[in-house]
Amino acid sequence: MSMDAMKEQFEHVELFGKPALFTNSRMDVSTVPLGFYCYNLRGSDNDPGRPVTLELYVGVNHAGTVLTSEPVKIPKSGYKRLRDELNFLGDEIS
Repeated sequence: MSMDAMKEQFEHVELFGKPALFTNSRMDVSTVPLGFYCYNLRGSDNDPGRPVTLELYVGVNHAGTVLTSEPVKIPKSGYKRLRDELNFLGDEIS
């Protein structure tokens, strides 16, 4: 089930050195505010809750959703590896 981004609680994170918003939920992209970009995180097969890649859509092993104010370039492979590039900053934002 996809959630309404305008009603969701997000955690403040840093993604690839830039501020972003994170939630464990899937987002209904039609509810994402203008000016934000929506990406999904895929978890590993061994630990589905541990995000390992950033993708436009994740069907299996969905580990969360991030919203960014700037677009993230996704390679032709369809995913971008995180490699410890997702840092939780401890603040919650709605």
